[in-house]
Amino acid sequence: MSPNSHKDDLHFGDLVSMTIVDVFETDCDGKLLSYCPTFDNRAIFKTDQRVERLRKSSSKIKKNINIVANSQTAARVNQV
Repeated sequence: MSPNSHKDDLHFGDLVSMTIVDVFETDCDGKLLSYCPTFDNRAIFKTDQRVERLRKSSSKIKKNINIVANSQTAARVNQV
């Protein structure tokens, strides 16, 4: 199996995951000249919509739990 064979399975409209890489350009003294987050197209993976929907909804649930845990009501309950 060739390294790019998984790319051959991709079709227009597929949901994919790609790694984001930070690209920095500096001068010879180390001074930052530019910064550009960019996609690494060497590692493209097909993603299932159901998995992404689950991942997104679990992040929302976790965020809401943190909001409730840090609320004044939670602080009063913990005092009791």
